[in-house]
Amino acid sequence: SSRSGTFTEADLSAYRLAWSQPGALRAMVNWYRAGIRFGLPRRTDKEWHVATPTLIIWGEDDVFLLPEMAQESLEYCDNGHCLLLPGVSHWIQHEEPEQVSREMILHFQRYSAFP
Repeated sequence: SSRSGTFTEADLSAYRLAWSQPGALRAMVNWYRAGIRFGLPRRTDKEWHVATPTLIIWGEDDVFLLPEMAQESLEYCDNGHCLLLPGVSHWIQHEEPEQVSREMILHFQRYSAFP
């Protein structure tokens, strides 16, 4: 699901080692399993809102989480912004680390309480 060459063999080996630990796979999929089984709440009440300025960085080519989901997530943010990255998959920070870091720094600078 990532761009070719995003992960080295050493990266994949480290992931395989982590995933081979007892209970690891179950823990990784429980959130998704619960969402499918019980349905995720569609609450837009004020108490469900995130008041902190929020930046959602999303890959347009994500085959797991569709771009529409990023836009829908903004409904839960009082001050949310979405940045869709063209040609980027689910593995945003691995595929475009410089751009992700740059956008996060700009976001933190824009909303920092400290000059």
